[in-house]
Amino acid sequence: MVCGHWRPRLRGETSGADASPLRRVARARGRPGPSHLSRPRRGAGYPEAAEASARWCVVTGGRGFAARHLVLMLLRSGEWRVRVADLAQVISLDRDEEQGILGAAIREGQAVYASADLRDKAQLAKAFEGAEVVFHMAAPDSSINNFHLHYSVNVEGTKNVIDACIYCKVKRLIYTSSPSVVFDGVHGIFNADESMPYPDKLGI
Repeated sequence: MVCGHWRPRLRGETSGADASPLRRVARARGRPGPSHLSRPRRGAGYPEAAEASARWCVVTGGRGFAARHLVLMLLRSGEWRVRVADLAQVISLDRDEEQGILGAAIREGQAVYASADLRDKAQLAKAFEGAEVVFHMAAPDSSINNFHLHYSVNVEGTKNVIDACIYCKVKRLIYTSSPSVVFDGVHGIFNADESMPYPDKLGI
């Protein structure tokens, strides 16, 4: 998801509202899968995907602000092994991460990193191989005024995520929206969910 100045994440410089994204759960079924994808060999690049006993999930935009917290929550739960997917070729941990839960999980094989561009279906298929659940958290920074970027990633990229989930037989896709759709520009958003009304500025 390559774009030079863009990273598929919620930036760290965000308001408290961004820590509580709205979520919509969708079963990745019912749409025709992409016919032109080249299915990665089982275990190619991610040998852990072949372990029948392992429950793997993927977090797209996994190095973003909100996504980092989700990754830690998943690892703390002890229920999941986590594949962190993001745009960079390799993961770079700061000192706290290296010495914390994520660093330990990577060393112990409970977490791995996958470089994936939302606009590249083959990369997504490889990243999702063997996963049971995908948390779709990736999106360009909303401060970037580039319609084509936002459309190619938020619209076309999300379609690619759905197609890759179907192709890889992912059981569940959890699609994370943005608090921007309900933020009125004045009042903060705390512990909100999908029932929160749209602001008057949208005329909905």
